[in-house]
Amino acid sequence: MTEILLGLNILYEWFLLGPVVPGILFLVLVAFYIMAFIKKPLNWKQGWSYSWKTGLLLGIIAFFVIPMMVDSSVTELKYLPDWLMNIGTSLAVGGYVVLFLWPLLSLKKQKTA
Repeated sequence: MTEILLGLNILYEWFLLGPVVPGILFLVLVAFYIMAFIKKPLNWKQGWSYSWKTGLLLGIIAFFVIPMMVDSSVTELKYLPDWLMNIGTSLAVGGYVVLFLWPLLSLKKQKTA
């Protein structure tokens, strides 16, 4: 339990002391959705099919890269809280990629027959 609380405390302090990065990530995401809703027509289906595949791929890559960023590796994850934090962070990375790419890929024009 202490590992989860330590991880949550680190995230909490990061958001309080340095809200610039999460704020920029949020504003960029909102800007892309506003840009996508202003432009019509959109191909949301095509955008979704590519964005979730890319998000899944980058989430899997993040699962292995995130421990390396803190001088660790996947083999050193011995406790359940460590696994949960790594899986949760990887899911968050993949989810953000999906939300980021979906409106961008929806702006592509549909192929006409």
